[in-house]
Amino acid sequence: MELQNAQSEFLKYIRLEKAFSENTFLAYKAETGKLISSLQKEGLITIEEVDRFHLTDFTRSLDMLQISSKSRAIAVIRSFFGFLRELELLQTNPAEFISQPKIPRKMPVFLSEEDSRALLRTVLRTATPFYKMRDYTIIALFLNTGIRLSELCGIRVRDLDLITPQICITRKGNKQAYIYLDESLVSFVKRWLKDRRGYKNSEKSDFLFLSKWGNQICGATVIETVKKYAIFAGLVKDGGHQITPHKLRHSFGSRLLSKGENLRTIQELLGHSSITSTQIYTHITEINLRKTIERQSI
Repeated sequence: MELQNAQSEFLKYIRLEKAFSENTFLAYKAETGKLISSLQKEGLITIEEVDRFHLTDFTRSLDMLQISSKSRAIAVIRSFFGFLRELELLQTNPAEFISQPKIPRKMPVFLSEEDSRALLRTVLRTATPFYKMRDYTIIALFLNTGIRLSELCGIRVRDLDLITPQICITRKGNKQAYIYLDESLVSFVKRWLKDRRGYKNSEKSDFLFLSKWGNQICGATVIETVKKYAIFAGLVKDGGHQITPHKLRHSFGSRLLSKGENLRTIQELLGHSSITSTQIYTHITEINLRKTIERQSI
């Protein structure tokens, strides 16, 4: 099979059967495209010609990348050749012995309860009337549900059920899930729905959160919105970490653990496919406990 045909089959598989998100699909397409281009420059035409030495040479060319980027590229290559071997398009898997670099796990940055409340107060204090309810509801959803940025931007008005109350969201892999709202969040969602009518084209768009032009709000706008209020709240010091939607999600996870919720519950609420992703919050709690002991020592 020709290299580009093999890539096409793989991309069809991850889009239709694995149901990867659009961003993940594009990343896989880009990574396999770089590999195919490199192999073609070496004169290879078919996938059967590729051996472990070709792949070793290619992975060496990735050494200039950040370790996270290199690790992602190798993961895609391993997945690509694993797929081809499973279809028996290859007699052996040339990527089988390519090792994947370990990425040092970073401690997630998160806000304390006090800082979270300060951020919400800042929105109410500094936002213009046009944006106040939209921005407050967005930030409150991050802090109180741990919703992902892509999930929030994709919410449609029809996904709301304010009686139960819950929101139907689309998780990674195009999976449907529900996040539950407390009375306070329901109140602000209702107030936002009322203000939303004043946005251009609001009656034509089904998306819950709109840009000032009446289109579906984009991730970049939400990121800049969160950063702006965090600066106004004094939560970003010179040279310090920017506060992003993902850090607000971390804040939700760490707060749950500090209040005694078990990891399985937190995993379910955050939509982690693996408990390993959730275990990072135990490290945060351990660090906080050590700091508490240090403050209390005599």
